[in-house]
Amino acid sequence: MSTEWARVCHEAAMSAGADAEAGADPGAGAEVAAALEARVASDPNDVEARVKLVGCYFLASLWPDKQGVRGEHLAWLARNRPDVGLGGYGTLIAELAPEQHAVALAAWRDVALGPDVDLATLHNAASFIGFEHPEEAAELYRRASAREPAAYEWRKRRAQRLLAAARRDDAERPEVLAAEAVEELRTALALTDVDWIALGLRIDLLEALQLAERWDELAETARRVLADNETCRRTFQYGNAIHDAHLALGWCAYVGGDFAGGAACLRRAGKTPGSPQLDSFGPDFELARALLAAGEREAVLDYIEDCKRFWKGEEAWLMRCYELVAAGGDEAPRLTVERQSRASQAAKSNGGAAGATTFFVSIHVASAGRPLEASSSSRSPMPVLPCESFTKKSSMLVATVRASPSESRSTTARGASFAPVSRRARSEPSGRWRNT
Repeated sequence: MSTEWARVCHEAAMSAGADAEAGADPGAGAEVAAALEARVASDPNDVEARVKLVGCYFLASLWPDKQGVRGEHLAWLARNRPDVGLGGYGTLIAELAPEQHAVALAAWRDVALGPDVDLATLHNAASFIGFEHPEEAAELYRRASAREPAAYEWRKRRAQRLLAAARRDDAERPEVLAAEAVEELRTALALTDVDWIALGLRIDLLEALQLAERWDELAETARRVLADNETCRRTFQYGNAIHDAHLALGWCAYVGGDFAGGAACLRRAGKTPGSPQLDSFGPDFELARALLAAGEREAVLDYIEDCKRFWKGEEAWLMRCYELVAAGGDEAPRLTVERQSRASQAAKSNGGAAGATTFFVSIHVASAGRPLEASSSSRSPMPVLPCESFTKKSSMLVATVRASPSESRSTTARGASFAPVSRRARSEPSGRWRNT
């Protein structure tokens, strides 16, 4: 699938974000946007101008009053140029622009029902629809895989949408959805013989098996990921495999009551060299929280310390976490995400290019009831480079950090990653659960 339009959109978003990070006059971006809007007013069929505006207004924290306009451009593209694929840049949080989102959603649904819709356009429709309605997108990808049964990509994307649906707080049958994802990923594995692609599919399979609570299969798959990873040292998946596989093994030990074994796995997960995903969006602290509650404080401290090696720019936040844990807190510091949109369940890329997605969330650190201020290194939100290598954790969170009951400010929530266990955290061993 062509990524040319996604790159045009990405460059516009990056330019707006870079100007904000550099402290540029906000009026400069407004002038660029005004010029683009003038182009559209002069020629409504100016696709390039509309695509650039979608990218320019992508960072909702910079353009809170322009999300409706952004939605109008997305709706126009859906009706008139559904072949223009924007990946994650082509999504819109419904709560930010309800009316425009509804119009765009209806347009994409009409496109998807077309008798002659091509696969690339079907993917574009699934990308938009799946942001808020992942099960509906999963059905579109099922249709795509039926038309192109030898392509592993459709199976992978359907699995990712099923997992997004399973992670939702309102999911009624998460284990069933995860089990479907398991089967799709196994079918995808049978359709590729490229080692690094297969490795990525197995990393996704770790999440599916974990949500399906199939612990023996999870342990077996995690060991296979680590073995296969030895041939993928020069790929972006190498660090992900080390981190995610050891966390998976740690959960297997934890649910069986082997806290010491889980702690050893947590330490090994922290030895990852990092990856584009881990370096940007940070690691998963859920196993660390569970093990801290089980008394494995030293392992948690080691993990936090190791995260400083690859999670650059967040050292101050990690140091504060370290201090709170070392001081004897009963609960590990964590970023608590209060989702203001059901869309924030969609933590993964909608399928490759330009997979970054903006969310509004409220974030604080749960520790003795005290909020944790954002580190001084927090930067303005920046979308990630659109390429297939960012599909593991390709979502950018535009957050409001509660610095005090009466004060708030915007920052980048790089640590609020929606990991396989984020929908409900394990708080007891031996497979017992507590919904959070």
